Amino acid sequence: MFHSLSTLCYMASNLKADIIILRMRDGYEGKSAEVLVRSNHREGIKLDIKIMLLGDKQSGKSTLIGVLTSGQLDDGSGSARMIVH
Repeated sequence: MFHSLSTLCYMASNLKADIIILRMRDGYEGKSAEVLVRSNHREGIKLDIKIMLLGDKQSGKSTLIGVLTSGQLDDGSGSARMIVH
């Protein structure tokens, strides 16, 4: 995970963005981190955000993207995953 955070910090510095690590947790097979990436963009500039998410199959990637884009939690049956095209 620390290599991933290092890469994220490098990318953010190139974009002149700030990174705040909100929390780190131990998982079943490693660690996870909740990270806030904030860009200091100016008014009138169109902002295009691209997110890359990596993980093993069945690890919840589509569910996470569905929750982030809809703002609604998953019901445990994959409802958030169904939002992702």
